[in-house]
Amino acid sequence: MESPNTFETAATEAVLRLGLRRAAYSVKDAMQVMSIGRASLYAAIKAGDLRPGKLGAKTLIYADDIARYLTKLRKGAPTTSGPSTPSQAA
Repeated sequence: MESPNTFETAATEAVLRLGLRRAAYSVKDAMQVMSIGRASLYAAIKAGDLRPGKLGAKTLIYADDIARYLTKLRKGAPTTSGPSTPSQAA
């Protein structure tokens, strides 16, 4: 079983590797960073692949969740909100 520090370190490394420069992104910015549309972003949220945060009325998507989701897609791991391999996305 991984310790919390190991998990946090892996998430931080993924954020840095992907070049994410903020702790959290607005919905619009997250869509741009991930190159996906609003429907796909909200499908990932609904499926639990991304966990949104709220600051007043603003919805934020955390950089570590974006990194984890993109890494999962890159490895071809199935997500509950989208295609499991890049060839299926085309």
